[in-house]
Amino acid sequence: MKNRRMILSLLLSILIVLLACACSDNTGGNKKASTAVTATRYSKCEYDTKSGTAVISGNGPMKINADDFSKWDDNIRRIIIKKGVTDVEAGVFHAGINGNTGEPTWCTQYVKEVKLPDTIKKIGNSAFWNCISLKIINIPDSVSSIEDGAFELCGSLKEFTFPDKIVKVNSRVLSECAALERVNIGDNTVTISFYAFAGCKKLKHIKFPKSLKKIDDMAFYACPEIEKVNLPEKLETIGHDAFGQCTFTTVTIPESVKKIGGHAFGYLNGKRIKGFTIKGYKGSAAEKYAKDNKFEFKALG
Repeated sequence: MKNRRMILSLLLSILIVLLACACSDNTGGNKKASTAVTATRYSKCEYDTKSGTAVISGNGPMKINADDFSKWDDNIRRIIIKKGVTDVEAGVFHAGINGNTGEPTWCTQYVKEVKLPDTIKKIGNSAFWNCISLKIINIPDSVSSIEDGAFELCGSLKEFTFPDKIVKVNSRVLSECAALERVNIGDNTVTISFYAFAGCKKLKHIKFPKSLKKIDDMAFYACPEIEKVNLPEKLETIGHDAFGQCTFTTVTIPESVKKIGGHAFGYLNGKRIKGFTIKGYKGSAAEKYAKDNKFEFKALG
């Protein structure tokens, strides 16, 4: 009798397992391929293969299922994020790099245009990192934070305007953007962080706000096309190599500047630029920097 119970119990267990597997298989078999992806924890994504447009909608921070996103083919050219989405999450459109070839790997390498709604408040770390084809993106006035490396290596962007709500331009936000020519910093920005625009080989024009107090280390390092910088009157700190490897030959430094880091201006390949001239005020940090580095100094008062 005891052995019979054990055998029955074992058979019952096997039957339960078989039924569970059958249910699982039936669920999977009923799934249908679709260009729309919807789940409670993710935003809704719809992709039109004819127009090459991806539309993302939802409420609150945007969440994308990477597995679904990776199914989009290489024809994607435009991304539209609908009103209601508040955050572009970190790394979501980041185009990875193949370790063997050095080429971008995600379909977002082909995206040329991104349209953001006026409900967006934050663009996360490396959100559009290495999107090499991106030429057009609107940054709504609602955005108050663009985090580290958000547009780093976006090699087709030519101009970028920061909203007035941006208080701090974060590190590497637009570094190594090969085509970038013009940058407009928002009217309430106080700090431009480390390496923010470094390596932008074609950058020529920078609009600084009156509110700016700090240009951090290497912020504009290796931007050889910058011809002139108009530093604002409230600026207090210029970090080391802030404009290192830049080729302009004269700069006017406001009296408000109290600290200038090493090789902040006037150096190329480790050597002083011949004829480099600093204009500033007697007894100021500008005069001290000129004297310490043996640059010509012209007093303004």
